[in-house]
Amino acid sequence: MIISSGLEWDALLENELWQNLDYLDSIELIPENFFYAEKIQLKDSINHLKKSNKPLYFHGVQLSIGSSEPLKELHLENIMKLMDILEPKIYSEHLSMTEANNIEIGQLTPLLWCNDLADQISEKIIKIQNKIKTPFLIENISNRFIFKYTQTSETDFINRIIKNTNCGLLLDITNVFTNSINHDFEALDWLNSINLAAVSQIHLAGGTYDQDHVLEDSHDNAVWNESWQLYEYVIEKIGPRPTIIERTGNIPQFKLLLDEVAKARSIQQNFYNKFKLAHGR
Repeated sequence: MIISSGLEWDALLENELWQNLDYLDSIELIPENFFYAEKIQLKDSINHLKKSNKPLYFHGVQLSIGSSEPLKELHLENIMKLMDILEPKIYSEHLSMTEANNIEIGQLTPLLWCNDLADQISEKIIKIQNKIKTPFLIENISNRFIFKYTQTSETDFINRIIKNTNCGLLLDITNVFTNSINHDFEALDWLNSINLAAVSQIHLAGGTYDQDHVLEDSHDNAVWNESWQLYEYVIEKIGPRPTIIERTGNIPQFKLLLDEVAKARSIQQNFYNKFKLAHGR
C-alpha cells in the first residue's frame, strides 16, 4: 500500500518545486509542455526532474484518443522520446478529443458515449500499450456539454474501455463533482457506477463559475470541500492511490499548495492506520 501525494509541474511553480521536494512524494507533468516543433525543449527543467528522484507521472493533453482519426503515431513517438529520458511511472491521457479532421480544437472536447466509439478508442489504447512499457491510464474529463443522443452512460462507456484494454483509470474527482453540478446528478452515484478497482491515480483541483454560471475545473482555486469529501469516500473504498493536486492558475503562496498535498497524504495515511488496526498489523 503506497501513500503518495504530489503536484503538477508548472513553469510558474518550478523554483518552489525544487526547493520543497522533501514535501512531495511525486510530480506530474504534461509532456507536451516540453516539446516545440517536435523537438524536446526546457532541458534544464528536464534535468531537474531527473535529479529530483521523485516518481514522475506523464499526463498527456494532445494525443486526442477520442477522435475518429487513426492514432497520432508521430505525437506518441515524441512522448516516448521524453519517456526514455524521464522514465515515468504512469502515462495518462484525457478521454476526449482535441482535434477533428486534423484541425486542432484547442480544448478537451466531450465524446459521444456509444459502444462503437468505446471500441475504436480501445483499439488505439491497445496500440499504445503495445508500444510503451509504462502503465497507461485514461482520465474522465469535465464535460462542458453532453450529447443528447448518447447511447450509454459515461461510467458504462469508461468501464467498457477498461474491460476491453485492461488499462487503468486516472480518476479526476473534481471533474466528477463539476459534472454533477452542471448536469444535475449525484456524484456518489457516478462513483459507485465506475470500476473503482481500476483507479491507479487520482486528481484533485479547484475551479470557478464562468460568465455563463457553469462550474469549471479551471485549476485556479483551492480544492473544493465537496471534492475532499468525495476523495475521502473513494480512499475508504479502495485505499491509498497516488494523488496529484492540480494548480496552474491564480497561484497562491506555495505553502498553501503544500498544505493540500499534506491533506491528501493525511487522508491516505488515516485509511492505512485504520487498515493496520483492523488487520492486527
